[in-house]
Amino acid sequence: MPLPRIFIAAGTRRGLLALAASAALFGAAMLPAIATMAEHGASVIDFESAGSLARSQQILVDWGEAGKRAMWWQLVLDTPFAVSYGLLLAGCCAAVARRARVTGKARLVKVAQAFAWLGPVGAAADLLQNFSLAIVLAGSTSQPWPRIAALAVPTTLILAAAAGVFAAVGALATRRPASRDPLTAPRPSLLELVEAVRALDYGRPSERSVEAMIRERRGTCSAKHLFLATRLRELFPECDPQIVHRVHRIDRAQARESLGERATELIPAEGLVDVHRYLTIDLNGRRTTIDATFPGPAWDGSSDLPLACGPGDDYPSAGDPDAEKRRLEAEFCDPELREPFIAALSA
Repeated sequence: MPLPRIFIAAGTRRGLLALAASAALFGAAMLPAIATMAEHGASVIDFESAGSLARSQQILVDWGEAGKRAMWWQLVLDTPFAVSYGLLLAGCCAAVARRARVTGKARLVKVAQAFAWLGPVGAAADLLQNFSLAIVLAGSTSQPWPRIAALAVPTTLILAAAAGVFAAVGALATRRPASRDPLTAPRPSLLELVEAVRALDYGRPSERSVEAMIRERRGTCSAKHLFLATRLRELFPECDPQIVHRVHRIDRAQARESLGERATELIPAEGLVDVHRYLTIDLNGRRTTIDATFPGPAWDGSSDLPLACGPGDDYPSAGDPDAEKRRLEAEFCDPELREPFIAALSA
């Protein structure tokens, strides 16, 4: 089953770094509150795992106002912390699935997709625990809230640990020498090459060149498909790769579904005209669409890859794709609208 788009985004290099930083930030912010509770007679773990109403109430008495105030702060900070580590673990497993797909490990792809759910489910158990503890902290004198909080402790730990261990082992299992990187290897398979380009983060590299894209592991539709077309001509000339530019209009509904809120906010009510680059290749006597702009569900090596844009007018390249794309952009696009939109996609 394909992973949710948010898991795929979390599994990019940028997503993993952002989520790791967020988890570290909120985790560190909780430390003073945790120390305050420990200084007043009981640790946060004691309260979380109390289980009985009597034990929970005794801890609150021992804490006093200072300890209870610290616990409220801990609950507030633990909410974004749980969201961050849940998505981080999902992203790590999604990254394993992506690397397994590129290296042809189909069974590992399915296992990684299953394990990707453990982190978010564990985080959901953590959030349920927080809700239960907040009810106790607010003065509840009945079950099942202490019991729910206690049960959530091992649930969260087991699921998060399983996802983390799998991600570490999966990363080792899919590690390959630099020479086996399909982007630079002398003879990758067609499937490996296309999937490796799809796996690159979306965004403009520091220089608008294929070399910078390979070095920085990020590129836009222009660099990705220029590189892919060049490599396919070298390795699989029978595929007859053809670069195509599509002039299309992006509306807010389409952007919100596929590109996220940040990019959507920059689209005017009437929409925004853009020029998108993709490929067609000859596979088994049929012109097949290849769009490697964004990661997505595994390609089967024969069917069309869905376009990362809506309907529009197509302009097959006649030999100088970059000059042709610039000419189309100058003719149809408003740079004052388009450039901030592309920058938001790259951020």
